[in-house]
Amino acid sequence: MKHSYFWLVASLFVSFAITYLSFMDTDGLPSVSIPHADKYVHFVEYFVFFVVWFMYLYTTYKKSFLLTSFFAFLTVVFFGIIIEVLQGTLTDHRTFDWGDVLFNSLGALTSFALLFVLALSLKRYK
Repeated sequence: MKHSYFWLVASLFVSFAITYLSFMDTDGLPSVSIPHADKYVHFVEYFVFFVVWFMYLYTTYKKSFLLTSFFAFLTVVFFGIIIEVLQGTLTDHRTFDWGDVLFNSLGALTSFALLFVLALSLKRYK
């Protein structure tokens, strides 16, 4: 239970951070000369987002790795799509971008793949 509480706090923190960052006005921030830097940021955000929500769900509900991964992946991707839609409808400084949805999904999928390989490795060495 102690671990699930940690992962719940981490999940909520990351969720709120992503939501805040997704709606903040970035016009006043310094520009970065790295092409498509925002896509890398989306990838990393959703990589971490998947990990914390997966860990919370896995430590709390004790379901199978694949079932938990599937549910966490759908939740994270759906959240990202909702954020993108809301950016396009609720703000005048952000727009919906399929590229962001793609990199959100790739970040979550990559973290799933790494967790899967890690789980297989740990199972093999038990």
